[in-house]
Amino acid sequence: MKSVRRVPILIAGKGRIGGAVSSSLIAQGYFVKHCRIHPQAGISALSEFSGQPFLLVICISAFGKSWSWDSLLVGLVEQLKSMESSNGQVIFVSSTRVFDGIASGEVAAATPVKPASQKAQQLVAAESQLASTNLPLWIMRPSGLYGDEYPKYLPIMKNGAEKPRFGIDSQRVSERLVQLSQILVTEGFSSGVEVMTDGFAYHDNQEIMPNTQEWQRLCGQFRMLKASVASKYKV
Repeated sequence: MKSVRRVPILIAGKGRIGGAVSSSLIAQGYFVKHCRIHPQAGISALSEFSGQPFLLVICISAFGKSWSWDSLLVGLVEQLKSMESSNGQVIFVSSTRVFDGIASGEVAAATPVKPASQKAQQLVAAESQLASTNLPLWIMRPSGLYGDEYPKYLPIMKNGAEKPRFGIDSQRVSERLVQLSQILVTEGFSSGVEVMTDGFAYHDNQEIMPNTQEWQRLCGQFRMLKASVASKYKV
């Protein structure tokens, strides 16, 4: 375990989620290094680990930023392609926004994306760019974030009656990132994609569980996000 914990985990993002993830991994003895992504140059710290195993976790919010996802990763993708001989892995925190062009039906991890909005299209472009490196890629797609660090969404989610809403506590996203990082550096790198929700839909002051009659009824009218994991990423 000592050698495994020396596999460098590079975290791009020191915000509410990235900060919590790095603090937890450091406390458990993992080798964590914060890094910044430059649109043209990529990540300078990656050059330190050429030919070595590494895990890159990208958990950055584009909210209020001057860049967009489809332009931010151009340099990094070229950098990763040049490092394909390295034993590297990427985790990318995306969003269920990539399904915003699906009007109705059950949407799970294996469902092909259908972006409608500009932000969704940019996220899908970023996912596709990272997939093109041929390094193992794990895509995490959390639904609306709530919790102590994201206080605004919870009342909207629970009180909305016009359509089902989905969310997940940001602490659970951080915990899953820590768990996944540990699994990947311990058991070996692999690709996958997951949709993250609380496991049910909030609608009309009720919690609607999957595989119920009400869930199926709502699938006929709305996009219903099902928490799930798929072993292969596909656009």
